Amino acid sequence: MRIITAFFDRKGKYGRLLRVFLRSARAVMPGVEVQVVKTKAPGQTGDKKRDHHLDTLAGFLAKAYAALDVTVPTVVCDADLLFLRSVESAFDEEFDVAITRRDARCPFNSGVFFVRPTEAARRFVEDWIAESVRVFDGWPGNDAEVHEQAGIDQAALARVLKVTEANVLMLPCVVWNACQGDWANVTDETRVVHVKSGLRQAVVGSYRRAKRRRLSPPIERLVQVWRTYERKGDSG
Repeated sequence: MRIITAFFDRKGKYGRLLRVFLRSARAVMPGVEVQVVKTKAPGQTGDKKRDHHLDTLAGFLAKAYAALDVTVPTVVCDADLLFLRSVESAFDEEFDVAITRRDARCPFNSGVFFVRPTEAARRFVEDWIAESVRVFDGWPGNDAEVHEQAGIDQAALARVLKVTEANVLMLPCVVWNACQGDWANVTDETRVVHVKSGLRQAVVGSYRRAKRRRLSPPIERLVQVWRTYERKGDSG
């Protein structure tokens, strides 16, 4: 199995997230190859919303293009993850592509997806890339659609899922990509935590300010796990 992620830094925070990503991945999956695709950060336009979409699209495209040439089962993911346990067992299931899903207004989170080296998987990712560019080119005229799916590439994913012929498996976010709505329900079965929103603020933002907000016990536990990895020396 292989892991692909994409990385560019802004204000030094993403470098810290990537280091914990790598250290936690190597700790729970010591033999797995990790490919970090380094890409140039998009230029800033001054429009906060547009700049956010540019950043997320650039990160998605970098990792998705790398996923087109996989020759082994591969996990494609964002760099702001904390690995709690190995994700290798996902490939015990039969699929071309596996997506993480939750019961929410925007059901899909593209921060973690799984691909096999099949032609159907390649076509799916190619279509996802092309549709992401089309969604971005149509923004802000399609802002309602992008808002509903919480992102350019996730809006594109929703479109592709309606027409694809690939064998797509839905995996629960709470196990494979625990996002903010899942943190209170993290268990021993959870493999991956997505370090975003309030959790990211707690680990790379102002921790004192986060403490004043009285972090909930589940988030506090995840913060401590994340900080333990940050304090460790690089294992690779």
